[in-house]
Amino acid sequence: EGSPCQDGAASAHMLSKAATGTIEEVEAEVDDLQAQMYELVEKEEFAAAAAVRDKLGEVSLPLVDDELRVLQANERVYEAFRQKDAARIDELWAEAPYVQCIHPFEQPTFGHRDVCELCRRWI
Repeated sequence: EGSPCQDGAASAHMLSKAATGTIEEVEAEVDDLQAQMYELVEKEEFAAAAAVRDKLGEVSLPLVDDELRVLQANERVYEAFRQKDAARIDELWAEAPYVQCIHPFEQPTFGHRDVCELCRRWI
């Protein structure tokens, strides 16, 4: 069966999920890129391995840069608000008791259900 790195070429989809994917999708893509990079090193195709390494750094950035992750999450929530998409808002908030929403014009709200109810009132 063919390798994802045939002829030393890195896969063209390397950044496909990095900008819009879930953390799980990004983690899966990171795993794929790491496997490709190690395979290329084994074949002593160092230039191609370096290119994959560079893409790996770009793809994995959301996993290591907490501030960026928060900004991306905020943008997804705000986009759901702009679209008045209550289902998407519910999906974006973690289903956990530690979830909280602190807003300057509301009392602090805790827990997935209550936070999502508050959000639905705003849209």
